[in-house]
Amino acid sequence: MKILIWNIERLPFSKKENITAVLTKFEADIVILTETTEVLDYGRNMYTANTVLLPQFS
Repeated sequence: MKILIWNIERLPFSKKENITAVLTKFEADIVILTETTEVLDYGRNMYTANTVLLPQFS
């Protein structure tokens, strides 16, 4: 089983394609991304869970 943990530090929208390519390349069974944004498309085969955005950071 492969587990990928990656802090992507709120990368700009233009970098989302690079993130998707990396996720595909590693073929991880479990992926944990921290400090993400909602602009990333994780695909239909992935489950996502996130916390509520605090008002001062929206």
